[in-house]
Amino acid sequence: MLVLNRAQVEALTRCGHADRRPAQSDGDLSAGKASVPNRVKAHAGHGGLAAMPGNVPSTETLMCKLYTHFPGNTGGTTVGSRGC
Repeated sequence: MLVLNRAQVEALTRCGHADRRPAQSDGDLSAGKASVPNRVKAHAGHGGLAAMPGNVPSTETLMCKLYTHFPGNTGGTTVGSRGC
């Protein structure tokens, strides 16, 4: 397992540019340059895993949000859904 400290994460994610990225992302989306395909989901009988990929060319950002959903997994210390 690789464990990174805050400085290492900031260096790898170029956080210094984070304040400009939302405006650039909106510009790419409005201009039709961003790649935002439909979500895809794999069903697992009692739940599933969804993926929401995207690309913002002006910021050289390729991303994917993964999301699990298990409707019966509620009521305790866990929640029915998780995203990362």
